[in-house]
Amino acid sequence: MQLQPDAWETFFRDHKIGDVMHGKVVRVAAFGAFIDIAEGIEGLCHNSEAADDKGTPIKFEPGQEFDFKIVKMNPEEKKIGLSIRAVGEEASRAEVEAYKQPAASTSSSGSTIGDLIS
Repeated sequence: MQLQPDAWETFFRDHKIGDVMHGKVVRVAAFGAFIDIAEGIEGLCHNSEAADDKGTPIKFEPGQEFDFKIVKMNPEEKKIGLSIRAVGEEASRAEVEAYKQPAASTSSSGSTIGDLIS
């Protein structure tokens, strides 16, 4: 008899698609990488989801750490699909929204609107 929910049950109860998790690459396969995202929980980041915010493919190596967005959850099969690309897409949208807002303080970075667009 199991008194406490297992790690998977707890994970699926506490997380949802769209959540961003920090994870560590534990195994690399031809189709992607298995990512340790919580105690006893691994997700899969398929190669098609492994790209930075510029669309450059990321080559996984065990031990690397990234932020991943949960893009698929299947509690019955205990499968979690992860994406780095989706995290970058959201960050890009947030940056665009930030640029639309008037700056609270003047930036001394010297960036111009032209620099930001290119």
